[in-house]
Amino acid sequence: MNTYMYFLPELYRDENPHEYGIIIDLLRNSTMIVKLFEQGISELIPIKNIKSYSNFADYISFGEKNSVRIKGFDFGNSPDEIKNSDFSGKRGIIYSTNGTKAIIKIGRNIPNLLIASMRNMESIVDYIMEIDVDFPVILSGHKGAIALEDIYCGGFLIERLMEKDMDIEINDGAYAALLLYRSVKKSLRNAVKKTEHGKELIWKGFEKDIDIALQKNATDIIPLYHEGIIRSILP
Repeated sequence: MNTYMYFLPELYRDENPHEYGIIIDLLRNSTMIVKLFEQGISELIPIKNIKSYSNFADYISFGEKNSVRIKGFDFGNSPDEIKNSDFSGKRGIIYSTNGTKAIIKIGRNIPNLLIASMRNMESIVDYIMEIDVDFPVILSGHKGAIALEDIYCGGFLIERLMEKDMDIEINDGAYAALLLYRSVKKSLRNAVKKTEHGKELIWKGFEKDIDIALQKNATDIIPLYHEGIIRSILP
């Protein structure tokens, strides 16, 4: 099995088409998507621009711009905000500054895109091991630049994969993520709080979102983006 990590969506090149891929936006889009399925949402549609939300009158809207809830949307992009909500059987749309754009962009080339976070990483790893295919890992970044928290999360993914399959081949990006994750593993929360995005979230009152994002293997849910819609394939 081969895996290739790209620190930004713009760095991904579809030279060798892949059936499956993984995308990570730890703070906060990947975490929010996983949490929404934990709270019972049946499907999510990522939207590319804010104006298009008016086309989904029957959907619950989740959206943020620069970490703050967008005017007119039902909720922001805070997993802490919706942790006690029940969305069972309901459909939603989601927009975020970085994550949804990355999902839509990469989803044009990869038909089956798994949404990974710390919360569902073990299930992601088990699923990848089961289907046994080469796959890229794309990190969303933050405002067009690399995001250390995404790299840490990507490193966690690579560590778990290597612990289960010592023959896995990784590129330099994946190896760099692994080394960076291991360098902060014992003080991960402190390291994430010191990232550019971590500091922004704390300043805007969303520190609890960081704690939710760093809860490892809290759920078995695996959100899959396919043909424009995110649905959970597990459980």
